[in-house]
Amino acid sequence: MKLVKTLAVVGLGCAAAEQPRRRSEVLGQVETEALGVVWRGNGSNSHELLEALELPKEFSWCDKDGVSYCTMSRNQHIPQYCGSCWAHGSISALGDRIKIARKGKGVDVNLAVQHVLNCGGIGSCYGGTVDGPYQWMHDISKKTGTGVAYETGNPYLACSSDSKEGFCEKIDTTCKPENVARTCGSFDKEGGACSGLSKYPHATVSDYGSISGADAMMKEIYQRGSISCGIDANPMLNYESGIITDKGSGVDHVISVVGWGNDAKVGMYWIVRNSWGEYWGEMGYLRVAKGALMVEEQCSWAVPGEFTAAETGNQVHCHEGGDNCKVTSKANVVVINMHFATGDSFGIYGDIMAATPHTKPKPEEDKIPVTILTGFLGSGKTTLLNYILQEQTGWKIAIIENEFGEVSIDDALLKQDKKNLAEKIVVMDNGCMCCTIRGDLLAGLEEIIAEIKKGSGIDCIMIETTGMADPVPIVRTFMSSPSVTAELRLDAVVAMADAKHLPARLDDQIEEGKVNEAYQQIAFADKVILNKLDLITTEEAIATKDRIREINKFAKVLPAVKGRVKLSEIFNIRAHDMTNFVNESDFEKEAVSEVAGHGGGHEGGHGHDENCTEEHGEGGHGGHGGGHGAHGEAASTGHGAGHGGGHGHGENRHDTRVNSFSIVREGEIVPRRLSAWMQSLGQLPADKGVVFRIKAILAVKDHPYKHVFHAVMDVSDEDDAGPWGPDEKKVSKIVFIGKSLDQKFLREGFEAIFE
Repeated sequence: MKLVKTLAVVGLGCAAAEQPRRRSEVLGQVETEALGVVWRGNGSNSHELLEALELPKEFSWCDKDGVSYCTMSRNQHIPQYCGSCWAHGSISALGDRIKIARKGKGVDVNLAVQHVLNCGGIGSCYGGTVDGPYQWMHDISKKTGTGVAYETGNPYLACSSDSKEGFCEKIDTTCKPENVARTCGSFDKEGGACSGLSKYPHATVSDYGSISGADAMMKEIYQRGSISCGIDANPMLNYESGIITDKGSGVDHVISVVGWGNDAKVGMYWIVRNSWGEYWGEMGYLRVAKGALMVEEQCSWAVPGEFTAAETGNQVHCHEGGDNCKVTSKANVVVINMHFATGDSFGIYGDIMAATPHTKPKPEEDKIPVTILTGFLGSGKTTLLNYILQEQTGWKIAIIENEFGEVSIDDALLKQDKKNLAEKIVVMDNGCMCCTIRGDLLAGLEEIIAEIKKGSGIDCIMIETTGMADPVPIVRTFMSSPSVTAELRLDAVVAMADAKHLPARLDDQIEEGKVNEAYQQIAFADKVILNKLDLITTEEAIATKDRIREINKFAKVLPAVKGRVKLSEIFNIRAHDMTNFVNESDFEKEAVSEVAGHGGGHEGGHGHDENCTEEHGEGGHGGHGGGHGAHGEAASTGHGAGHGGGHGHGENRHDTRVNSFSIVREGEIVPRRLSAWMQSLGQLPADKGVVFRIKAILAVKDHPYKHVFHAVMDVSDEDDAGPWGPDEKKVSKIVFIGKSLDQKFLREGFEAIFE
């Protein structure tokens, strides 16, 4: 929209000061922290992308080359007063970003503010937080695969569960299916028989963060779209037109900022969309001078993940439960340069157009691989890390050590002339680097990236995670941080295990409902270094390896003495490259064993000579027969721990420990059923277990490619691998690793998604 011409430069400070302050709609720090809302720092990769660009003096998404990407201006106080500005500001900015991703085409996506009020748990009609809405949207996107419903399925009521004023006392706003998205089928005294929709149009958030300061705000808005910000609303109460210059005295309201302009007298000003209706101000908008109303103190941004749109070919719309809705596989707007200059290109999903950045993304093979190292104190991590930093010369590896780790790189390695770098990066004589992270891992990774860009020649990065039971927080950092994934790729999770003490750790008695950390570390690992083999017998080594394999079918066990392994076995192995899944021999072996079963021993002895560089060596341990006992497609895996004949676990096995099992099924999967089932895995009932990891190769109906799925807790990804061969039998294979898994329940769910 074009704003009206400036009539006057307005300063409302005095008038506002004579009035009592309006009730704040922004919660204080104590209340915010109590809700679990976390300030994510002044972080956005758009700042880096725009370092070399000169920002224009005027810019607005409401009038970008004659096109408006701004969605509707709302009124939070209709049908009655409700202090829900915190939800309106966030929802409006996200709606703009979805429209930007679609290049302004199609019907506007208007998200349901009422869904946030009903289910967010981060605010109400009595106020909320600046950062809370996007954090909640991101969390439910990751946990359930669904996001915020559309306004048409959940209209705004100006009520929340704790608001009893007016008619809200008679309205149910608890978080249940009919208060997420619903439809009503008849008239009656209560307003019609309404029911919740199992499927409904929605939008997810793939990333979010917080920023402050004019420069950061301008870069974020220009690069990716509108943002939501806190503001002092008291000087706005009588606003009609012009530019507000009042400095403000406290944030009590949330709005969205869509751009900026320049005035001959005032200079730069922000173009702000309010949520008090179009009768107010400049058709629902106002202009705020740079530095005024505290608008630059705290702002939030979000990146759209997936969103629902109608098919453009035949205009099939979402209805009757949403069966005909089309959802993008990915919105591809993690990094957007939306200037629509010559050379821009777009990927099309239905009527959804997702921008491609001007800078061509770095190919996966050119990104620096990152290995995450887990393991208990005393397992040998210090020995391995010191070997990497001091003795080996074939690799240049950057090691990041977390703040709470019990392991410290030997102080003697850090030469005195390098001590002045303190907790910054220390470069070793062999070109390796060491960095101790105190606080934000993301900031540490970005420091390493900066060193790499200077030409350090680093081959790999290893993150030591002592003090963490699992690597999921680091995996989340990778999946949700474009500035990291632009330069780095998650390569593998490696667990260091003490061969002598691991069995005892696995047998530790733990409290009801908790997970044995030794099990958990093995469950999340792509490879396990079984260290200190020189301290145990051959029989003990075989039994320990078998226990590891029972927990995690895919974790290759690397025998080691004094922490020595071939570095090529733990670096740049592409364990998280989904296109490699179809070539994994272990996947094929487990699939065969699950369908046909076998009781014979594994051929080839296990050897652990002084260097321990090979898993199978001459003159090592003799073959062993920990046979897998399976009974066709519907049977569960069995695992013998000794030298012969495995045993099968029945179909109803419900192990309270961490374990893994696989399912193989011929036939083709119905896409819609697959999507719903995958979403359900993220929210299993408590009595069905907890899924830690999933790997799957799937045959999807009418899809020529092998579809690959990988999940680590609530962080998942999927992609297409190679095509199915003309005569190749279409077989789907899936492996679960988790705690107390109800195998019968998961098998039945998997079976139900086939045609």
